[in-house]
Amino acid sequence: MHARPRFFAKVMGELLFWVGEDKMTFGSDYNIWTPKWQVEGLVDWDYPEGHDYDDYPRLSVDGKKKILGLNAARLYDIDVPAEYQLSADTSAPASSDDAELVEDRAVAQA
Repeated sequence: MHARPRFFAKVMGELLFWVGEDKMTFGSDYNIWTPKWQVEGLVDWDYPEGHDYDDYPRLSVDGKKKILGLNAARLYDIDVPAEYQLSADTSAPASSDDAELVEDRAVAQA
């Protein structure tokens, strides 16, 4: 994100286009120090100016909240306090087909 901002923008744009913000989670290899600067970098991030990123979806504040923790909470069935939840009901999967695939797989494994 910091060393190669245009490359990061391209990767994020592709991930947002193909995977979607509902299926992304934040990860860091910072196991000794706090990754606060990386989290703040993602919170402040937007596509660099002067380049054409019109083909990629924009990452909203709600999308950043999902990536930074709400998606992981949903994945691990962790209750999120009301003040940290999204104001609108945007926590559902991108499409009902995706939800059905997950439910079908869970039933098949049981």
